Amino acid sequence: YPVQNELMNFHIIAGSFKHLKNASDKQDNLKARGYQAEVMITKNRMYRVSAGSYATEGEAERALSVMKSEAGLESCWILPN
Repeated sequence: YPVQNELMNFHIIAGSFKHLKNASDKQDNLKARGYQAEVMITKNRMYRVSAGSYATEGEAERALSVMKSEAGLESCWILPN
């Protein structure tokens, strides 16, 4: 049976922004490029844009290495949940 609602504990962060508009623009840009981008709000009211979320650190690291080769995504990093 497939696991339902598997926890995605590792997020690849493509940007952190003080203003929601900037985060939304980044999210739109990533979605246009085929990423499942989401905006996450931090405790200190920063808006982080996740380019993808993964269940394991290994999956996230493999995806990150591919993303870093793309223009504009060189500074992506992994945020453990």
